[in-house]
Amino acid sequence: MKEKIVILGVIAAIAVLSAVKSFGPQPSSSSCCPGSTPDPKALAPSQSEGKDPAALVPEGKPVWVLAHSDWCAQCQEMSRIASKVAPAFSGKVAFVEVKVDDPAQQAMVQKLKISVIPTSIFLDATGKERDRVLGVIPEKDLKIKLQSLAEAR
Repeated sequence: MKEKIVILGVIAAIAVLSAVKSFGPQPSSSSCCPGSTPDPKALAPSQSEGKDPAALVPEGKPVWVLAHSDWCAQCQEMSRIASKVAPAFSGKVAFVEVKVDDPAQQAMVQKLKISVIPTSIFLDATGKERDRVLGVIPEKDLKIKLQSLAEAR
């Protein structure tokens, strides 16, 4: 019986070490998506440090906040989707990128209560949070959410 417990413990330890090695922090690149750079007009870097979430709303526009990290595979997928979808909503919805690993953006990460990445937060034109989605949003669903947000102005 003790041998089975020891074997199971070793298997569990190997699984944990494999997961950490596979999904842990990777060397950072300048973009969230290796091999492709999001359109800077579509996903403008945030000047969000220390600001209130309502301060993210430029000139009464709705806002899509994308919180992510460079090393996260799901974040990289979300950034690829954002690069495809964002240009269609330029001028209708403002896009704010929050990099959770950036020390300068930690106050915003805390104020927005971001604990899972990627996180998409949708703010209406008054700065009120209308929706929050954890994880990757399929392209079709993201278009619907952004269209609804843009029309609700």
